[in-house]
Amino acid sequence: MKRFLFLFVLFFILSKVYAIEYEYNYSEWSEEYPNGVDNIFIQSENRYNCYKNKITNEEYLKREDIGNKEVNYDDYILGNESELYDEKPIETEDIIVYEKKVTKNYTINDVKGILLDNFNNPDNYGDFYYIKIVDSLENKINVNEYEQYKGVLDGYATIDFKNDIKFTFVNDVDVNNIVLSLYYELDDLYTTFDISYIAEDGYRIFTYKASIIGENMLTLEGINDFESHFERSVTKYTYKDKLYKTYNIVKENDGIYHNLNDDCDIIDETKKSFYRYITNDYVIVNSSGKLVTSSNQCIKSYCFKVYANKKEEPKKEITINPSTGDSLYYYLILFILSMLFIVLFRKQIINLVLSNRFKIN
Repeated sequence: MKRFLFLFVLFFILSKVYAIEYEYNYSEWSEEYPNGVDNIFIQSENRYNCYKNKITNEEYLKREDIGNKEVNYDDYILGNESELYDEKPIETEDIIVYEKKVTKNYTINDVKGILLDNFNNPDNYGDFYYIKIVDSLENKINVNEYEQYKGVLDGYATIDFKNDIKFTFVNDVDVNNIVLSLYYELDDLYTTFDISYIAEDGYRIFTYKASIIGENMLTLEGINDFESHFERSVTKYTYKDKLYKTYNIVKENDGIYHNLNDDCDIIDETKKSFYRYITNDYVIVNSSGKLVTSSNQCIKSYCFKVYANKKEEPKKEITINPSTGDSLYYYLILFILSMLFIVLFRKQIINLVLSNRFKIN
């Protein structure tokens, strides 16, 4: 049993192969060559001045104002909001349109015309043959007469009870003094329609629901019998332009020396060497004189400790051999020990079986 334990421990120890990592400390990089320092301790690299891209003249512009500048269409802001429009602007990839509900107010002075519409006359029977528009003193009020109504203001033309009838005033009018007389032919039939005093945009500031039957004339004086509407909510539109980030790129020498790993365009003629050195008391080198950073590098060759020169003391070299055996030897030893362990273990089992078989009770 003791032999079995010994072989197991030996097998475990030989199975572990540790690597020692060597860490070195370095001085700052300098253009000055470190005189008095052994070459093994010195590291050098070439550096260069570089041209780097510098972004200038950054500003956000509308697409049509970009010109030949560089642009990032994924980076944009919105410009100032436009004024309100009655009609919806055309929305594009460069324009964002907004819909707004706006309260609009009117006054009596905003009345600019007369509108007759919404005729309820299913049989299309009846017509106006004279429309009289005067003030309270019987002075004629001048209106813009449209071609389709021409003659009805003079009493020698007719207009059916079916189409909208609209007049706009030539001059500003006080609607309180308007006297509107409508002469028509309807016999005994009944019809309704709206009479409105309208603003320039067509909004009905004053409205009268007219109902006529039989008689052949309807007269309204001023706006006493009218419903007034001085406020309404209307839909207006605004828009904002997308302003895209634009810029110019110029190549600039920043005056700093860069190594080849930096992202820049090197200037070959500015090449300059920089140096630094290891500040440890010693370094580990292999038989070829190359710096060793791990004991794994010393498995197949001798390694040396090389001490730094201090105060002009002579350099001392000490041979070290962290590990000179080949890894194949380890595997061979482990194999032999494994086989020996199996043989001894089997022998122990066989002896135990035989002793139990021939044991005398």
